[in-house]
Amino acid sequence: MNFDFPTPSSTKNSQFTPKQLVKLANQQPNIRIPIPTVNRVIEAIKNNRVHD
Repeated sequence: MNFDFPTPSSTKNSQFTPKQLVKLANQQPNIRIPIPTVNRVIEAIKNNRVHD
């Protein structure tokens, strides 16, 4: 296997400083996506409840 990947140029990645990226990340809304546990998924399958 060949793992000789080209090194990205520093000019393309220098648009934001780490502090700017942290500030941008902190400005994003706090969105939570509920993920059911494995036990809830198995129980829903057993009871033929597809969208629980």
